[in-house]
Amino acid sequence: VVRRVMSGVVEVEDRFSSERSMIDASVLIAAHHRVPDESVDAGETLVQVGDRVAPRTILEAIREGRAAALGLVGNR
Repeated sequence: VVRRVMSGVVEVEDRFSSERSMIDASVLIAAHHRVPDESVDAGETLVQVGDRVAPRTILEAIREGRAAALGLVGNR
């Protein structure tokens, strides 16, 4: 379990033993609960794809984003 993120270091905790350790890191990718991202009010003006709609894999998100972009180009 990620407990703290600091510049260049992530503190993690073993969920079974509660032992904590530090890991050197320059990038942290959050792969957690698969629920739609509703942090931005999209209104009716934005095309919604990927995790904004529902949990997706990266392949599905790319495909949906490409289809949305092609739809925008077609509307010009």
